[in-house]
Amino acid sequence: MDTKYESALLLDEEPELFSIQAKAGNTRKSRCNLCGVLLAISLALNIFQGIGVLDFTNISTGQANDLRTKYTGLKQDEIQHLWTHEDPYTSQNATERHQNWDSINIDRGLIALPTLFASEKGIPIGSTFPWNHNKSLYLINAYHGLHCLKNIYQAFMEYQEGRPQSFEGGHIIHCLDQLRLDILCNADDTPRTTTPDMTPVTAKGQIRSCRNWDALVKWVDSYPSCYRYGNAKVDDLKPSQLSRMRFCPEGSEELQKVRTYFGEGQDWKPADEKKWSWLDEM
Repeated sequence: MDTKYESALLLDEEPELFSIQAKAGNTRKSRCNLCGVLLAISLALNIFQGIGVLDFTNISTGQANDLRTKYTGLKQDEIQHLWTHEDPYTSQNATERHQNWDSINIDRGLIALPTLFASEKGIPIGSTFPWNHNKSLYLINAYHGLHCLKNIYQAFMEYQEGRPQSFEGGHIIHCLDQLRLDILCNADDTPRTTTPDMTPVTAKGQIRSCRNWDALVKWVDSYPSCYRYGNAKVDDLKPSQLSRMRFCPEGSEELQKVRTYFGEGQDWKPADEKKWSWLDEM
């Protein structure tokens, strides 16, 4: 295996700027660097609780127009969702809320697309998929957003609970800026209805038309990259990153190549291995 496939961190952009390596003398400094950022996040979360949260429980299937997304063919305004002030991700039960945020699967968002598909769609050719050189690696933007939100949530909870920070401040700022840019790019013009209360809220009980997330999940699952983000504090520091890409699904053509590379037999099923959770360290 060519060593050029072994070092890419993939989900940790610009590692020289956003290194998460824990050093004995910088824990206090890291926490101080994040104080301002996390206090701002705290204020933002309070605002979000006031203005309402989107409940992704399907209310009904609306009449979709003919517009479809360029890469996956998702229909615009296909599914209708209800905005609400309470959902599992804002639960007052911290244990349940932590579990809900931790359960968000960002790994499937790193996909291996055939280079022919990328060429036909006008997508720049990405890093070569190590188990099939006719495919390139891409991170779907929606999953990058979820990756960032999980990092921000984890950092905020660590700050609130007085635990050492898992991420450098630069990584969190990067994530905040990427989410900012996504908001500007999408330019969502949905009018949020205000309530006539003494303390008004917006969008409560309002219906919003959305794309079908389940359809996106089905599409990305058809192009698996065998990737798991894992514990960045450990996996980012390994000399080879290929161990992060050993989790090929059973029946995939790449699984046999993975078994051969790691010297394992036919009974080895890496995808069945327990997934790391940041909650295990709490």
